[in-house]
Amino acid sequence: MADQYHHGNLKSKLLEEAVTLISQDGLENLSLRRLATQCGVSHNAIYRHFDSKERLIDACRAYVMQELTRTLELTLSGLDESLPQTMEQLGTAYLDFYMRNPTYFSAYFRNASQKLTFSLEPIEGNYPPFSVFRRVAVAIAEKQGIPQDETRWRLLRYWTMLNGMFAMWISSNVELPENWKTCLKNEFYRQPACRPLRRLTGRAREAAEFRKI
Repeated sequence: MADQYHHGNLKSKLLEEAVTLISQDGLENLSLRRLATQCGVSHNAIYRHFDSKERLIDACRAYVMQELTRTLELTLSGLDESLPQTMEQLGTAYLDFYMRNPTYFSAYFRNASQKLTFSLEPIEGNYPPFSVFRRVAVAIAEKQGIPQDETRWRLLRYWTMLNGMFAMWISSNVELPENWKTCLKNEFYRQPACRPLRRLTGRAREAAEFRKI
């Protein structure tokens, strides 16, 4: 079987096809031989890039994460990260990335190999795509004078909303309105629905108890 790809192109092709196969059939059904057949190359050609199935899977996870991070950083190029609308553009880029590559959204690849910690502090080794959002959230908060606790809730809600919206978009049983992405507008800057609990006294406590009825 003649290999039809140049050295660099073959590695990218192998990763793309492997991501698709894993998303469709699961990790257990991925084999290097099947991948070679899918790509139209010899079995030995794959071993020149990946010496085991485990190395290939690790490379797939890193590839998806790096591509998403690169897309987000390119989106921020030339933008003022302290403006709320920058977060909106970042969220749109995040969704557009997965809309172009829906197989990347599989649980096999989303922060599967790196821990994601919801913190406003920079953490070495934290999931890179989230770290981009964290950086913008902190810049906005510092310019707008938003307290840290509130910023953390806003970031948590925004990240959850992005992933939840796309999960619905790729579901065959969910129909979203055509302009569904417009809800990103000013969403980060909006008053958070979740806030740290505060002690209630007097009439405030009575009103809260009444709402539970």
